[in-house]
Amino acid sequence: MDIPNLEALCRAVYRILRPDGWFGFAITHPCFESPHSQWRTDATGKVSLEVTEYFTEGFWQSANSNRIRGMLGANHRKLCTYINTLIGTGFEIKQLYEPEATQAAIERVPGCRVVPTILFVSCVKKTY
Repeated sequence: MDIPNLEALCRAVYRILRPDGWFGFAITHPCFESPHSQWRTDATGKVSLEVTEYFTEGFWQSANSNRIRGMLGANHRKLCTYINTLIGTGFEIKQLYEPEATQAAIERVPGCRVVPTILFVSCVKKTY
């Protein structure tokens, strides 16, 4: 997800797969793990996620230099960019999966109960 050239990656994976070969990957969910999103807790204890700059694709760095995205940065893309790039490369999307967080993850980050933080994608190399 954080590589600079998504199209080149998809073309390379497609090229080396056999016909009907599958490609699966997991990324942080682009709809909810967008640049500068922040968990919020209101006065009643209700947790929500403030999503900002979702439509702004590209490289970004977190202001927190102690975290991985602050040290190395990240590339944000919209969900449709991932899906349309896969389709445009020739992949057939077989399944998307947005798992619910485990209890341990929810205890670390209560907001994980609210939205999926991971997106799994499964696709195959189409044959004609």
